[in-house]
Amino acid sequence: MKAKDLMIGDLVYIKAYKADENFQMVEFQKPVRIAGIENIVTVEDPSNDKEPYRMFGNTEIEPIPLTLEILKKNGFSKFVAGQYLCANKEEDWFILVMPGLHTAPNSKHRYLVSCKHIYTDAKIAINYVHELQNALRLCGIEKEIIAY
Repeated sequence: MKAKDLMIGDLVYIKAYKADENFQMVEFQKPVRIAGIENIVTVEDPSNDKEPYRMFGNTEIEPIPLTLEILKKNGFSKFVAGQYLCANKEEDWFILVMPGLHTAPNSKHRYLVSCKHIYTDAKIAINYVHELQNALRLCGIEKEIIAY
């Protein structure tokens, strides 16, 4: 994953390590929020009191795959034919996430996101949480996405 593909506030995984029951170091994926971007990525890690902001190279970060569980955690509810909907009547927007059958043939994208907000109407093919966040920003929709 490259820093140029990210925006401040995006959610990604970093490679982290912890000791298992045999005191062996085990690698695991930890979800964090991007706090800064240059050639390296600065992440915000509020669970780490000693180093709340840390820097990582491109090889140390990975995208978080978008799942139905993440959609449900973020207020999306099942709509029709496997589609998931989230709407806000007061701010006049809706987001419809559709499974891959709505993307182009031979597409590697798993979902198609349709965002509608005032004068914006966009359809964007995505796979990852940060791509959903970017699609919402593109449409002017201010919705906090939670991935953990």
